[in-house]
Amino acid sequence: MLKTKVFCIIILMCMSTGTLKAQDSLKSESKIDAMLKSLAERNVSLSTNIIELLIKGPNLIYEQSINGDKGITVKMTYDIASTVDMLYLEGSYRWYIWQPMGNTPLTGLAVGPYLKMTQQLSGKGTFTIGAGGEAAFKMIFYKHYVLEPSITLSYPYIFDLRIGFGYAF
Repeated sequence: MLKTKVFCIIILMCMSTGTLKAQDSLKSESKIDAMLKSLAERNVSLSTNIIELLIKGPNLIYEQSINGDKGITVKMTYDIASTVDMLYLEGSYRWYIWQPMGNTPLTGLAVGPYLKMTQQLSGKGTFTIGAGGEAAFKMIFYKHYVLEPSITLSYPYIFDLRIGFGYAF
């Protein structure tokens, strides 16, 4: 189980490094360049929570910038570590209240409301909704790599700590 999770992290890092190398090797304007430029204009971030990857299972966090100082996040986690299969779907709306890197989208200290939905996929199939708040500090290194520690406080889940690692477009 641990070997699978470590393998997933290595694959994610290799894919993002390969994308950077491919981006640097393109010299002329092409369809690929146009596609990469359109992604860059959208200010998108994809990452995974390393803590949950090691404890629960695979997860993916998507964030879309809204006019520079706001963002919407969606996160999906499939929990394979518990005795029953669980699917978590989370979302938040973020206000970036402090951006130390200037007006760079999706960077800095963000706060906002948070919603978490849980569906048990086996057994009774219970469904639960939790609501609360989120605080995150997102940093982007080498123009594309994302490191994002965050905390969520919600009822009935109380507390969740994340350390996201990923790639920003």
